[in-house]
This record gives sequence, C-alpha cells and structure tokens, in this order.
Amino acid sequence: MKKILIGLLVIIVLIVGALAAFVMTFDVEKYRPQIEAQATNAIGRTVSFGGPISMSLWPSLAIQVQDVRVANPTWTEKRSMLTAGTIDFSIAILPLLQRKIAIERVFLDNIELSLEESAKGEKNWLLPIFDQTGKSVAQEPAPVLEEDGTKAPPLSLDVSQITLSNVRFSHRLGRANDTPVIHELLLNRVTVRAPENQRIGLDANGVFAGEEFNIGLRAGTLAELQAKTPFQVALTVTAVDSDMEVQGTVDMSGPVTADVNLAMQGSRFADLSRIIVNHPPLPEGKPYRLVARLQVAPNEYQLSGLVLEFGESQFNGNFKVVMEDERPKLVGNIVSEVLNLADFAMATDESAADDETAPVTAGTAATPVALPWQALETADADVTFDFRNLTSVNAALGSVNGRADLSGGRLVVEPLVANLAG
Repeated sequence: MKKILIGLLVIIVLIVGALAAFVMTFDVEKYRPQIEAQATNAIGRTVSFGGPISMSLWPSLAIQVQDVRVANPTWTEKRSMLTAGTIDFSIAILPLLQRKIAIERVFLDNIELSLEESAKGEKNWLLPIFDQTGKSVAQEPAPVLEEDGTKAPPLSLDVSQITLSNVRFSHRLGRANDTPVIHELLLNRVTVRAPENQRIGLDANGVFAGEEFNIGLRAGTLAELQAKTPFQVALTVTAVDSDMEVQGTVDMSGPVTADVNLAMQGSRFADLSRIIVNHPPLPEGKPYRLVARLQVAPNEYQLSGLVLEFGESQFNGNFKVVMEDERPKLVGNIVSEVLNLADFAMATDESAADDETAPVTAGTAATPVALPWQALETADADVTFDFRNLTSVNAALGSVNGRADLSGGRLVVEPLVANLAG
C-alpha cells in the first residue's frame, strides 16, 4: 500500500510538473494566424495584429496584444475602422470555479475609432454580424442549465479596474457635392471600477471641439444592472466654465424611466455653443444657473420646480414634453419676476465672445440674428406666461402675460395682456 501511495504521489507530481512546464513555455505566437482568422470570422472584417502577442495562464489568464487593426470597407476614407496600440487584460482563474468573472485589469492605450458615413447612407460600423438597424444577427446562445434542468444564475462580475488612455473618436459624414463634416472627441484617460457589490465608478477627461471637459459618474452595482432593478445615479460634468450635476434614480426594468434632480451653472451661457455641433448662436446669459427636477417616462419628459437665473433675469416654471405621433408637444407655465431682454442678446461673433474687454452688456446693441421660424413646424406647444417686470437697455417696459398656442406651425397668442411702463 505504501509503494502504491508513493507511486501515485510521483504520478501527481509529474502531471503537475508537466502542466507547469506547459504553462511556462506556452508560446501563443505560434497560433497568431489562427487567432487572426478566428477574430476575422467572428466580426466579418479583417483583424490583424502587427505587434507581439503574449499570454500567461497562471495565476491569472493574462493576454497582451499590440498594434491591433480592424479593417474598413473599401469605400471609406481610412483603411482601418479601429486601431489599438496596446490591449492588455487579466482575469483571475480560481474565481471561475465559483462562477465569478474577476477582471483584475483591462488596459487599452492609443485607441482610434473612426466612424464614417457615406453620402449614400453607408455606415462602416454596421459590421456583417449586424443588420441595417444595428441588431445582431447572431443566434442567442443556449441558456446554461443546472443538473436539475433549471436555468443557472448569471455569472457574477467583479471589475477591479478598466483604463483607457489616449482614445480618439472621429465621425466623418460624407455629403454629395459638398465637403464632408468631421467631428472628433479625444479622451485623455478613462477609468472604470466596478468591484462586486459596490457602485460602478467612471471618471474621464478629454477634449471636444478644442475644449477640455471632465466627467464623473457613480451608478448602481453590476448586480443591480444585471437584475434590472432601480439604482441610484450621480453624474457631474464640467466644461467651458460650466458645471452640471445630476442625482437621482434610474429604472431599467422595462422602458427606461428616471427621476433625477438637475443643477447647472456657469459664467456665460453663450460659451456652451463651443461644445455644440455646428456652434449655433446662443443668448448671453452672464452668469446663469438652473435647478429642476427631471422625470423621464416612456414618450414623456417632465421638468418641475424649475428655477432659472439668467443674467439679471429670473424664472420659475413647470414643463412637460409629450411625444404625440413622433411629434413633440410642450405644455407648461413660466413666471418671471424680472426679465431683462438684454440677457438674451445673441452672441454671434466668436472672437468678440472671447474678448473680455468688449462684453455684450445691457447698453450694447446686439447683432441681428435670423430667427429659426422653420423650427415652429417641428413641434407643438401650449404655454402660459407671466412676465411681471420687463426691462431693456436699462429702461422699464412694463409687464405682459398670456397664453401661447403652437399647433401645426401656426402660433396663436391669446389672451395677451400688456401693461406698459410710464
């Protein structure tokens, strides 16, 4: 019996030694062609690894690849839709035995994602594995079953840290007989943490349209997201001397609903134009502050308890936007104790807008701006208003109140009561 036990121990040691030797000497580079072929077949686009590939199997499954490229269709401007300088990730082995995916690290560096849309409507991000609506055409995997035939619970997930560094997104919209429209977003660094039973955290900073921004997000746990139970969310955004904060509850158990408190403030409202596509002119609003409760429901958005300070002007009100046959309708009321029309002078000269020595003030004539009358045909509205103290260029104008009804592009203001000053 003793000799049998010794022999069994020797066999076990030899097996463990052989496995250890295999793990230590495993060369993933030998399988580069097969890995590239499998990745290519999986997404329907040519995938190549221009740099080295390394892999270790113990104590964690760790893989690092460099110079990864995903090819574009032939009609695009750029040869690659996605390039990655480095992709490095590590998954703990032992937790897998307990049906837990423990991601120790994910690091992506020098990422460039180029989205392109042709004048014909072709989109390079619609891979062969998706249909024209962006829905996957792959079959859903069969559910994992327990020994008794019941559906196994989902794998738990623990994410120590995901880091993205030097990420560039670009979108190129081709136009027939015209120059394409190109927008770029640069993320200097993005960090995501989602430890088990702890709230998800995301922090990011970057540059859009030449302006720096910072984003901080705290959301529900991964378990809450998997179970689609309501969770708390807190979001902060800073850009162009403005700050926004959102706190409340999000419910994804069915159609997404939310109930959050919104606060936003900044030194000059017109500066937000610099981070809006096409840089539309915006009213001055120096400074501005907005506080409100936002409730989101299917086909409905409600803004209640609105407080807006816009330069010298002050507003209170409640609004609701309802989608009726895909056409939005705004219903609400607004009251202003003080409304200085100079606060809403449009900033049209970008260089003058940045010149602190020549700001637009209550005594300065604003450059005329064409009103977007065509926008009246895109939505309906029913709003009551009460402006109790109208001023302009340091002169009192009086007060005005009434009801504005916009329907099918036809605007009717009735009743309208005006009391002129003096």
